[in-house]
Amino acid sequence: MVAKSHLPIRCAALLGLLGSTPALAATVTVTVTGAIDRRGQIVACLWRDKTGFPNCDKTKSAQTKMVRIDSASTVIVFTDAIPGDYAITVAQGRNMGGKVGTNFPGIPNEPVGLSNDGGARFGPPKFSATAFRLSRDTAITITLAKP
Repeated sequence: MVAKSHLPIRCAALLGLLGSTPALAATVTVTVTGAIDRRGQIVACLWRDKTGFPNCDKTKSAQTKMVRIDSASTVIVFTDAIPGDYAITVAQGRNMGGKVGTNFPGIPNEPVGLSNDGGARFGPPKFSATAFRLSRDTAITITLAKP
């Protein structure tokens, strides 16, 4: 039996431990459709913030995955994402080099897609237009747009 005088101390210690536990990590499952053929791979980036957005090959702040295209839809799974705001960029890298082909001014010439259909009319897309709130395991479908 716990003495009454020690109960408040033990409760405070328990609450301190509960307050210091990290937020539960979530899984983001992305289904990508719309590849123009089955050549190459899907390059996907899960962005936690706008640093480097939307250039997957020029950042270290996003989780990047490359998955070979083998059917009409490709599934990519990101794990250990803590709750918060995220954006996803995907592209069909047809050259298997892990980079998306671009033309002279840097506009992608391979199919690309964004979470929230956050495409920009002029200029690169903005993180804020593509962002979504992650609070639990989430599944998202992104359809690639042809260049």
